[in-house]
Amino acid sequence: MSLRTIIVVLFSLLFGFNSMMAYGKDSSIKKQREIYQKWLQNYTTLSDTEQLNQLVLLKDYPLYPYARYQYLKAHLATASINQVNQFVRQNPDFPLSSSLMQSYVELLTEKKDWQNISKLSIDNSLVTKCRYKYALFQQGKKTEAFKDVASLWLSDNDLPSACNDLFNAWDQSGAKSVNLILLRLELVLSKNNIKLARYLTNQLPSNYGTLKKNLLAVLDDPQNLTAFVKNMSVTPFSKNVVMLSFPRLANRNPELANTFIPTLVKRLKLTQEQEIKLQRSIALNYFNSSATKEQVAWRDHFISEHSDVGLLERRIRLALKDNQLDQVAYWINLLPKTHKQKDEWRYWQAVILEKDNQQADADKILQSLMEQRGFYAMYSAQKLKQTYHFNFEYPVIDKVTPKEELARLSSHYAKLPVIQRIEELRYFGKIPEAIAEWRYFLYKDNNPKQYAEIARYAYLRGWGEHSVQATIAGKLWDNWLERFPLVHQQHFDHFTKDKSIPLSFALAISRQESGLDPTVQSPSGAKGLMQLLPNTAKESAKKIALQNYHSSEQLYDPETNIQLGTYYLNYVYQLFDDNRVLAAAAYNAGPNRVNRWLQDTADGLEVIAFIESIPFTETRNYVKSVLVFDYIYQLILKNKPQTILNTKEVQHIYHKEKS
Repeated sequence: MSLRTIIVVLFSLLFGFNSMMAYGKDSSIKKQREIYQKWLQNYTTLSDTEQLNQLVLLKDYPLYPYARYQYLKAHLATASINQVNQFVRQNPDFPLSSSLMQSYVELLTEKKDWQNISKLSIDNSLVTKCRYKYALFQQGKKTEAFKDVASLWLSDNDLPSACNDLFNAWDQSGAKSVNLILLRLELVLSKNNIKLARYLTNQLPSNYGTLKKNLLAVLDDPQNLTAFVKNMSVTPFSKNVVMLSFPRLANRNPELANTFIPTLVKRLKLTQEQEIKLQRSIALNYFNSSATKEQVAWRDHFISEHSDVGLLERRIRLALKDNQLDQVAYWINLLPKTHKQKDEWRYWQAVILEKDNQQADADKILQSLMEQRGFYAMYSAQKLKQTYHFNFEYPVIDKVTPKEELARLSSHYAKLPVIQRIEELRYFGKIPEAIAEWRYFLYKDNNPKQYAEIARYAYLRGWGEHSVQATIAGKLWDNWLERFPLVHQQHFDHFTKDKSIPLSFALAISRQESGLDPTVQSPSGAKGLMQLLPNTAKESAKKIALQNYHSSEQLYDPETNIQLGTYYLNYVYQLFDDNRVLAAAAYNAGPNRVNRWLQDTADGLEVIAFIESIPFTETRNYVKSVLVFDYIYQLILKNKPQTILNTKEVQHIYHKEKS
């Protein structure tokens, strides 16, 4: 046999062996997926023996912890301490381990099985801690049970009802002193939680009747502060009540509050710093349109005297809204040096220099801004008629192709159990679970992580919502590819092609709203990728005759969310004459507010002044972020944008005639 023949045979055998290995692996994962699919479909109907047999078959499958969790959750009433503890110990990086522990502790609490609760390896949740400590109390271990309970109780928020038994026992032991109640009252008042403050006040003992009566009166109506100060002796607590309640009085009746300050200073022996703090509350309430000339003069004198940064910045924005550039210059000059270096105020310093015919100095500031990132960096480039610098070629692993980079990253990350679980969860379309796994992986502990590698790995795998979260966790603000992936592009393409809104604008809104996470729900109830409120979604569905839309839960489906979200975005975009600045503001704060802001501006307001004078901090930052994201997405989509704002948006006069 010739050497050539031997080589060919050996190559064939090697290739065949590798093929069989690959086939065997593929066949194995396919078989495990089939078993897991059957488990999901019918495990609740199987006998205990059949369930255990199924679990044995899934032992080496990445999603085995989910199946095991489901089994234990279904058999929680008969599960042993060892089974639960073992599951938690064996799956420390599994998001549902804490959930199982919490459910088990709750069950044992209902059964009053105090001894077994104290044997558990509990998690750090407040509810579990409370139940664990109450179990110790029931076993007569009062010292151990009540240790650190005061720190748990001293919260400025409402506490879970699951802690009531522990706190009641602690209270009945005499450990909850009046001083602790007063201390928590101060914490609660600092958060303006009036309902909880009223509840705590009613917990004061009967010999504190005068304090209880007068404090409840202040909580009901801050104008009763006058009586409170008159009737109560001067103590650190009574001083704090006045300091914390005064802003409510200033908000309700600033004139009365202002006349009351000398009395408070004299009666309570307030420091100059405390007096200034009270006056600041008055100044804040003299920014409204109903303020008189005298009130405005008092406000401006106070701000110029005390150089409060928050008030100064608000005063600068008021001057911008009124198109008073000389006033802008005056108030910026009063800012502390460090705050003058904020991008927005450096930009306006350049505008002021330009107006004073100091173009070279103005351009120097703009050139410096252009070297940074963000809205003012990009708009400074536009002002200078230069292209903003951007870089999509940054390395994560040097001198390798994307294919080689993925291979190297996969060799390290693909074998991690969490990544294998995410892989399988995504295969079954369980995106919420995959996202929960990813977040747990990123934020679980403080161990150092190679966030740039993790983000790039997710990006190269096509896991856009994961790569975004990794860049946030790692503060990778310059990693544009991983920060701005193209997700659900087929839906965005389809639902924007017949609309006025640019594709990049729809993507930018989604990126700002949800970080491209389809599972997000805001505190106000907005849901999904484009963060639609249920009522907005319902109205939009009616307008486009989307007959298969029945529930706001459908907003977690990316296709449905994008269909309704792009419709509403297109509506506000057309409502404001294809202006992204106004459309973005309207999408965030509502069209009515935007119209009101336009009516309140001075004649001839230009675009940057309008953006910076938006009174809502959230909306102001939102608009700037969306414009930045739109510009980046245009680059990614290879639309070759020249500027962050288009000519129409720059030339538009931001003012609306009052009707």
